[in-house]
Amino acid sequence: MTRFEEFRSEQSRPEQFRSEASLPGNGPAAMPAAMPAAAPAASAVPAESPADWRELIPEDVRAERFWDKYADLPAALKGMAEAQRLIGRREAGVRVPGPFASDEEMQAFYAELGRPEGPDGYELPMLELPGGLEPDATVLGAFREKAHSLGLTATQARGLYEWFVPHQAELAHQAELDREAERLAEFAALREAHGAEAPRTLARAREAALAVGGPELLEVLARTGAGNSARVIDAFATIAPLVAEPGLRGEGSGSGGLTHEQLRAMRRDPRYSDPSRRDPDYVRQVETAYARMFPGAIQGPATAAR
Repeated sequence: MTRFEEFRSEQSRPEQFRSEASLPGNGPAAMPAAMPAAAPAASAVPAESPADWRELIPEDVRAERFWDKYADLPAALKGMAEAQRLIGRREAGVRVPGPFASDEEMQAFYAELGRPEGPDGYELPMLELPGGLEPDATVLGAFREKAHSLGLTATQARGLYEWFVPHQAELAHQAELDREAERLAEFAALREAHGAEAPRTLARAREAALAVGGPELLEVLARTGAGNSARVIDAFATIAPLVAEPGLRGEGSGSGGLTHEQLRAMRRDPRYSDPSRRDPDYVRQVETAYARMFPGAIQGPATAAR
């Protein structure tokens, strides 16, 4: 092999494997000085690793405490890989049912999340509620049923119960206080309007309501709070002469011999109540009898009882 061929063979090999003797300018048969020397290869020695492997972690997560349980970088990488596999298994184990999932699939999903086997599995704590209120047993049973049908876990149901029940109890207690304050204010207005006659006015209103609607009407007035209104009390007290018992209103004493029922029948007569058929003489007769029976009361065809 000629020296030129040897040089070409040397040039074809990687730089780091060429012998020092084969480089230009060395050896007995050096190439002419005019030929440029090959540039030295870049060093393949890696940069020196930091003393603490945590310095290789990005600064924004370097301070996390979970790195402390790893001795070195390989252990940390292995731990991250194990955690990722665990997350994958969990995601594969609990799959959220789609919009067309069957009831069986939904029940299995709720069970996987940790829902109790039945409504009785929800343990609800005893709560101290305002105003001495106590939860209704029927309502508690309905709450457990609903929580179970919605797939709530025991922790979720308890948390919802501990927030919702006291909140509703406080609203109910405040509403009761407001109703009592309103009742006292209405009675104060009644006393201001009637003075010492306020209790008697209230008694007449109760008698009228009882005569018109019986105990059922009294119950409605009490339940709705309408019976506490000064206006409602005044209204019933005003109609008391029309509906009270005969012995209480002196029936027939000054009405031309007419009874109350007869007078009511006359007021229902079309000649009195129907504007298109009204008879002036008949209207005058009815109003005269009414004025004699109930002195001071206001009445007319427009307010005639039906």
